[in-house]
Parts: sequence; C-alpha cells; structure tokens
Amino acid sequence: MAIILKPIFKNKALKFKFIKLHFLLIFILSALSATSQISYFPPQDGSSWAKSPPSSHNFCQDRIHELFDYLDQTNTKAFILLIDGKIVIEKYFNTFTKESSTSWGTSSETLAAFLVGIAASENLLSTEDLSIKYLGNNWSSGLAEFEKEVKLKHHISMTSGLQRNSPFLSCITPECLKLTKQPGTVWEYNEANFPIILKVIEKASNQTVNKYLFEKLRATVGISGSFDKKNNNGYFVSNARSMARFGLLLLNEGVWDSLAILGNSDFFKQMTSPSQSLNPSYGYLTWINGQNSFVNPKNSTIEKSSISKVAPKDLFTSIGVDDQLINVVPSQKMVWIRLGEASKAKKNQIDLDYNDEVWEKIKYLKCKSKEANASKKGTSPSDFLKLTSKVPIKRIMVSDSNGKIHYAAEINSNELNIALSNFSKGSYFAKILFVNDIVSTKRFTVN
Repeated sequence: MAIILKPIFKNKALKFKFIKLHFLLIFILSALSATSQISYFPPQDGSSWAKSPPSSHNFCQDRIHELFDYLDQTNTKAFILLIDGKIVIEKYFNTFTKESSTSWGTSSETLAAFLVGIAASENLLSTEDLSIKYLGNNWSSGLAEFEKEVKLKHHISMTSGLQRNSPFLSCITPECLKLTKQPGTVWEYNEANFPIILKVIEKASNQTVNKYLFEKLRATVGISGSFDKKNNNGYFVSNARSMARFGLLLLNEGVWDSLAILGNSDFFKQMTSPSQSLNPSYGYLTWINGQNSFVNPKNSTIEKSSISKVAPKDLFTSIGVDDQLINVVPSQKMVWIRLGEASKAKKNQIDLDYNDEVWEKIKYLKCKSKEANASKKGTSPSDFLKLTSKVPIKRIMVSDSNGKIHYAAEINSNELNIALSNFSKGSYFAKILFVNDIVSTKRFTVN
C-alpha cells in the first residue's frame, strides 16, 4: 500500500503557488519526455512514407554515391536510413526492389526477443521460466544434469550452454540440441537458441509464432513478413521497409506513435543493456555499444573494447550472419538497415567489422568542414535554395551556364532545401521534376 503525504497549507496564497508550481513541473517533465520521442511514424497501411532530403542533414550527394558504390560492391540488396522516423536515404540494388523480400538471417533473433517481451508484458511467460515448462523433459541431449537449470533468459542472452548438433537450424529434437556447459557460466553465440525461442512463444501464446506476430506487429506497426521454417531455417523474411519499421519501433522503445506495443519498459531496458556480466556488450539477442569489453562471436575471445569505435556510444544493433543489420542510435534519432548477401567471401558468420565499415561511410556523408564551418557562423534564408510545393518533388538537377552538373538528387518530398555553400559563385539552373511528371526550371545566382 502506498502512503501519500499531502502538504497542509494555512495560507491560501502559498497553497495556490504550490499548485501552480506543481502543474508547471508536470508540464516541463511532459515536454522533456515528448522531445525524446519520435515525431513521425509512417502509416500502418500503404506505401506512403515521409521523406527528409539528405541536404537538410548536411549530407553531400557525392558522398551518398560513394556509400552506394560501397554497398553495391559488398553484395547489398537494400539500404534504408531514417532520421526522426523519416526516410533520408533509401536504395535498392540490382534486381531487388521496394517490394522484394529476403531473409533477415540471425537478425531475426532480435525480433524474436521483442516478441518474448510482448508475451512477458501479457503475463504469458517470464524470462525466469524453465525451458522444460514449454519443451518438456528430455528436450536436450548431452549434459542431462543441467537441463532443469536452463531458463528462457539463458536462451535470449546466449548463456544456455547449448550447441546446435545439426546443420538444420529448424531442428529442435533432443539429438539436434546438445547441452555442453552449465547454463549461466559461459557466453557463447549459438543459433540453437533461436528455434527454441520461437517454440516457447508458440507454447505460451497457444498459436503459431506468425499468427502472434501478425496480431502484435502487422496489424499495428505494419510489419509484413513471416518466420519461414520451411525454406529459411525459421528466419524472418520480409521487405526492407518492414525491417526499417522494426528499427523505428526499437528507437521509440517499443511504442508506435502513441500505442505501447511492448507494454513492459523494464524488458526493453534489459534487452538493450547488459543482460549478464560474461559479455557486457550483449542484451537480449541485441548487441550494445559503449561497453568496456565484448566476446567476439567468431572465436569466443574477450576483446577489451566496445563493439565499435566508429559508431555512436549509445548504438544498439542487431548484427546477423551474412551482414543483415539493424542499427539504432537514440541520441541521433537514427535508424539504418542493410539487407543482402555476405559482404565478404566467408558466409554464415557474424562480422562486426563490416558494420563498422558502413558506419565509416555514414559518418563521411556530412559535407566538408568548410561548409560546416560556414553554417556555424550563421546562415540566412539566402544561404539555401528553398522550395515548397503542394506537388511532391521527385528529382532535381543543378547545372551551371555551361551545362556542367553540380548537384543531382532524388527528393520525393514537398520541400527542397539545398545549402548554397556547396556551390562556387556564379549562375545556376535548377531543373525540377515533380511526381506528376511536370518539369520546372529555375535560375538562381550564388554571390
């Protein structure tokens, strides 16, 4: 029972000041809370998704092309970068399109952990539950004496002591699941935990994991796709925008717009903070940056550093085999995702280095220092080429009087905002293509 102490005021004026101060404090706290939230969420249905021009974030177009070249060279199928919920960069490669679907690989594990959190918030399960509650006795082989010690939290933190004893990930017979160590005594990345988690969700919810996902995420957030047990070892298969939607949901701590999808803030904190001391850079099937050490998933060696020296410290990320990536940075309200094949020759490995390589390119997107310095001195409306249109702008190309192209970009927005500090003095022509295929040319001068 909570005891609330209320102040007693004999002076009515003092009482009024207290009440006024009280409500002012509530208003300030509410405002502070609101500023930490994402301001835009795409509609649950349809293909519309607001876009924010790269130029408004001081991203240089030539550097965006360098990023695209690198992604193309490293077998990428799709790349999306969001800031504050809006699409800043979206690119598909070769025959892959916005509608195409592919496997998330082991990045599917982070989605599975999130579903565990939803089930926990509905009191369908607890991370302290023993695995035998859902899998029955003799669900594993190997060290039988430890079977009754394995809990759900061990599976989602990679401390179960379990190894996959089969080339088929979807196999969860005792012969395929071998206990080799006492749970909670060692951190070791192993995919054998993933199909068990899906099985637990199904047992706890009394329905298929895909039906549960549809109810909780498709009907509310608009995430399409399914866990494909038949052809993809149970991995989640979807289009790139569904992966970006999930990243945005993670960025907003499990809340979609004003709807709490994950009604358990404690679980989200546990998911995105150290879940155990064996590998402080690992939460619940999620990697965490900014820690003092991590266990390298390739060889289980302890590295005395954070998982990334390039990415922001508050990054948390899903890094799947073959470089399926979901990166979330709360301080920048940024999400970026990458889908594709393995970036290097070796497949079926978790490569933390490749995530860093992409981050190097993203950090390089900012325009040159002289342009940044110019903006620090203060800008006026004349420092930008600005245009607002009722009809969305599809594309712009800026050329000089000799026909040389100095800037070209896909916009897909009702606003155009290009920093003129990127241009030398002279006259230029902006050729603007609207989504209704109408073309307009505007002349402007940079002094």
